[in-house]
Amino acid sequence: MTKLIIRMALAVCAVLLSHAAVAGPVRCSVNNQDSTCVGHITTVWQTAPTCPTDPGWTTVAAAQWIGSQYTAPQCNYQAPQGCPSGFTQTSPPVWTGSNWTLPLCQPVTPQKPTIVSATGFWVWADCGSYNGSSKTGPIPLAVYQDIWSDGSTTYYQFYFGKQYPVSVDSQGRYYVNELGDNWDTDQGTGYPLASLFEVAAGDPSASIPPQPAYACSGSNH
Repeated sequence: MTKLIIRMALAVCAVLLSHAAVAGPVRCSVNNQDSTCVGHITTVWQTAPTCPTDPGWTTVAAAQWIGSQYTAPQCNYQAPQGCPSGFTQTSPPVWTGSNWTLPLCQPVTPQKPTIVSATGFWVWADCGSYNGSSKTGPIPLAVYQDIWSDGSTTYYQFYFGKQYPVSVDSQGRYYVNELGDNWDTDQGTGYPLASLFEVAAGDPSASIPPQPAYACSGSNH
């Protein structure tokens, strides 16, 4: 009888204990957590950003991991050097990985202008400048002009088979550079020193209108 009572008491205790366990808070629920209840926190794998690998780019400072992400890298770009004005590039610069080599440059040879047209015209002077005042009056002197492909114009006189450059002074008077601008310099006879050669047409490479008639008069005329 006594054994029966003890068995019944143990059974009642087991039932009570099972009910107490079911009625308690669920493990890892609110207010029933410990360090083993924390779940694993994971993120997608991050690759460190890098600078471009195209020619001209270098890395000043690589990206750094700061615990949650990478910082941006510090990059620098170098532009290749070109040829200066007046030069053409015969070989381009080459990227060595840290800098550019210099390009090979060649000077541009300017195209030499050519004569587009050569024509002559007549300039009037006074015979007194050429005959020591023994003759006076107008005398025609041949002057030629070359028009060049670059738009410029030059003047010359053709004297004994040679061309002598001619300039124009501020008053529009022509003079041979070798003789100088002497139209305002009296030679002591009341007439200026000659600034052009006393020459008629003679350059076979240029056209010129017919020579006007002399109008000199005086001794030895």
